[in-house]
Amino acid sequence: YCAPLLTQQTEFRTFCDGLVGAFGGLLRVNDSGEIVAVQPPLDPGDLSHLLQLDENDYAKPPEVDAQTWDDVPTGITLRYPDAARLWKQSAMVHDDMLALTLVGESRRESVERDWCTSSEQARRLCAEWAKRACRPTLRGTAHIRTAALLVHPTGSPVAGERIRPGDRIRLDVDSTPGGSGSSQLVRVLEIRQGQKGGATIRWEADQSSPQVPFAPEYTVPENATPTPTNITAAIVI
Repeated sequence: YCAPLLTQQTEFRTFCDGLVGAFGGLLRVNDSGEIVAVQPPLDPGDLSHLLQLDENDYAKPPEVDAQTWDDVPTGITLRYPDAARLWKQSAMVHDDMLALTLVGESRRESVERDWCTSSEQARRLCAEWAKRACRPTLRGTAHIRTAALLVHPTGSPVAGERIRPGDRIRLDVDSTPGGSGSSQLVRVLEIRQGQKGGATIRWEADQSSPQVPFAPEYTVPENATPTPTNITAAIVI
């Protein structure tokens, strides 16, 4: 429960992203055109029921951004209007001890949350924020040959439905055509469809599941080795 207090003009999407992002949720549009907030369950369940994409589905190798401990903050300084202090601006500081110990210096990130209105809400928000933001994560972009591939497979409770932001899928993040790969459970953050039928997925690795080595069967594209044209005559100038 929260009681938002907005003291300035704020974009609705920006406000909602901050609100649902506190618990790992995000906004997306459903088939009816409605904007809904979703939160993936903590337990991803049977991973075999999730879509697996590999080098056969990529238009080009995925782009991977692997963070290190030098890339993450060690804590948070949360600023919020405190109802107990007649809505005056208050600040709460929270450090993640593991990140602080490994990094060796304090690097707190300043965050403002107008909808947080009590010290108890602030305490819980700081703990949840640090758990998600103060750990190195794996992010990236996958370029898919055709958007038609982005459908929940048979066996899934939502088989046949389109993949949307917030859904979990499996990606080969170490793609080697004809060789071994590494399947990573990821959460889809954004999907952009191209004019030629392809799609670009922006994703973030799900920390609840480690990478799993696997060797997908690679199919050489038909246009990968074009047949040379026989030259019957040539004029050299």
